[in-house]
Amino acid sequence: MSVWQWTERATRWIAGPAFPVVPGNRLQALVASYEPLSLRERWWLTTRALGTAYLMELADRLLPEQGTILDLGCGPGLLIRWLAQRPGRFLIGVELSSVRVQLAKRGALPSNACFFSADLREYRYAGPPLVGVLLIDVLLYLEPGEIVLLLRRLRAAAAPEAVLFVKDSLDRPRWKAHWMRAEERVKRCFRFYGVPVVPRTLLSAERWAELFRRSGWRLRWFRSIGRWSPYPGWIGWADTGQNGRDANIDCP
Repeated sequence: MSVWQWTERATRWIAGPAFPVVPGNRLQALVASYEPLSLRERWWLTTRALGTAYLMELADRLLPEQGTILDLGCGPGLLIRWLAQRPGRFLIGVELSSVRVQLAKRGALPSNACFFSADLREYRYAGPPLVGVLLIDVLLYLEPGEIVLLLRRLRAAAAPEAVLFVKDSLDRPRWKAHWMRAEERVKRCFRFYGVPVVPRTLLSAERWAELFRRSGWRLRWFRSIGRWSPYPGWIGWADTGQNGRDANIDCP
C-alpha cells in the first residue's frame, strides 16, 4: 500500500466520518504540479497535502463554483490550487511569508489563481464582491479585537451569497491546547512559518460564534476535528444571513 492509499484510510480514522476522504492519486497530482521541487519542499508539501486533504475537499463542496474567492493566510497555496480546478472561480491568495508566496507560484500555476504577500491586519481587499473567503488557521494569531475588524472588512467586501470557510482552534480540551502551544514554540525555534507568529486567541465554541455574530457573519455549520487528532481544531462555515439561529455546536 502506497503512502497516498494509506492516507485515505488514516484521514477517515483521524478526522472522523463527518469529513470527506480524498483519493490519494489526486493529492499526488496536486503536489506534482509544483515541480521542480527540492527534496525538502516535496516532503513538506506532501505532508501538508496529506494532513489537509479532507479540508480541501470540504471547502470545494461548500464554496460557490463561480466568482472570486479570497484565501487569507494561504501558505504555499495547496488549497487554492485544489479549488482552482473549477474554472469558474478566481482565487486570490494572501500570505505574510514571501518565501511561501514564492513556493505558491512554483510550477504549473493555474491561470485562475494569483498570490501576493501582505499582513492580514493591514490588508484591504479592493475588487469585485467576494463569493467565498477562506481563513485556515489564521485567526488564532490575532487578538480578538483584530479578528472582529478583519471579519467586518470581509463582510463589507462580500456578496450577499458569500460563504466564509474557517478552520481554527478551541481552548478545550486543555491537553490539546497545551500540545498545540508547545508545538508552536518548536516551530518558532526552526522558523517554520518564515515569519514570527504567536498563537494569541483560543476560544470556546460559543465565544467564536459570538465574534462572528458581532462581525456580521452567521455560523451555519460547526464541527470539532476528530477526537483522535492531537489538535483542538474546529471547522465551520458562515454566511451573511441576518436571520436564523447559529449552528448547533458539536464539540468535545
